[in-house]
Amino acid sequence: MTFSRFALQLVVTILVSVGLSLALCFGFEIFRPYFLFSLSTIVIHVMFGIAIYFWTINAANSDNPNRFVQMSLAVMTGKLLLFPMMALVYIMGYEPPTQWFVIPFFLIYAIFTAFEVKFMSDIGNKKTPT
Repeated sequence: MTFSRFALQLVVTILVSVGLSLALCFGFEIFRPYFLFSLSTIVIHVMFGIAIYFWTINAANSDNPNRFVQMSLAVMTGKLLLFPMMALVYIMGYEPPTQWFVIPFFLIYAIFTAFEVKFMSDIGNKKTPT
């Protein structure tokens, strides 16, 4: 997968996530206080996704045939730990009035996870140069 194809898919994923956040947060009053949290979640996912792209390109082109699988497992484990901790920090730090913020949070998480699995699969199937 070339970087330009990755970037195009990332832009589409960002637009879908921002559109979903706008629709939820301004379409339903209960989600309105969580719009900035949704946007910050998107920003963190974008940064994490770009890092994952370069890590997996490096791992796919490694001499060690198991490095890509190890990297994929490390990335998914990291996501499973990092993003729930982000939600916990938000709960503890900002004390939201309701727990409804988890719906846009996990919808964004699911969208970006699907995107990351897709591009990691593409990279794993075709070893491309950086």
